[in-house]
Amino acid sequence: MIEFTLPFPTPSLNRQFGEHWAQRAKERKKWGWLVRAERLKSVLDGSHVDHQVMSVMEKSRVTIERYGKRLLDRDNFIAGTKQLTDALVAEGFLVDDSPQHVQIEYRQFTGKPYRTVVRIEP
Repeated sequence: MIEFTLPFPTPSLNRQFGEHWAQRAKERKKWGWLVRAERLKSVLDGSHVDHQVMSVMEKSRVTIERYGKRLLDRDNFIAGTKQLTDALVAEGFLVDDSPQHVQIEYRQFTGKPYRTVVRIEP
């Protein structure tokens, strides 16, 4: 199993709709860099063997836990994780984010520190 914590809660879809396209692109890059940093940390701390095994698996189970200021409605929460799941695929944590390759469970909580916890299991 791979588990890591990102220092921001995933954004809501409603917030993203109101943003300029350039701001949305900046947000997408931010999530890409956050996930890339986790991949690089796994290489440095020696746990990259698990990452290599996970990246070639055809099916994975992912849990995304959002800890934020308030609870979002389910649609806003799920759609707001798109940049994160795209980054997980781009960095090789997942083969693909289609239902044939991954089952994603979404959980959200209120409370500090605000963050997003990602767990990837076979």
